[in-house]
Amino acid sequence: MYIYIHICTCTYLYIQIYRRCDDMSVDDLKTSSQRALLLMDFTTLADDDTHERVEQLCKDAKTPFGCVAAVCIYAQFVGTAKKALAANGTPGVRVATVVNFPHGGDDVERAVQETREAVMQECVCGG
Repeated sequence: MYIYIHICTCTYLYIQIYRRCDDMSVDDLKTSSQRALLLMDFTTLADDDTHERVEQLCKDAKTPFGCVAAVCIYAQFVGTAKKALAANGTPGVRVATVVNFPHGGDDVERAVQETREAVMQECVCGG
């Protein structure tokens, strides 16, 4: 089992790629873009997420240029994501989830319980 920590660096990565584009050949730019794709995750953490939205996110994780590193979703959708990724031929795409999100409250017991539930979802789904 893997624990995936989501840190948003997309803006920084975009700026760095943009700055280097003038000095890069088309092949270099394509290679750099493919490498960057392997470091990114696709995320949906909306209050109104549905199984269908998560399935579409998983489908989109496979692009013509390669797959993203992970999809990040709420814990109750872990099973949906695992099944969708397997069905789409992308079992190497990892599933990331969040707990104590988005408010990061002080209730440690609740955070521990959410973590247990997320880990159990992973185990039940064949993680």
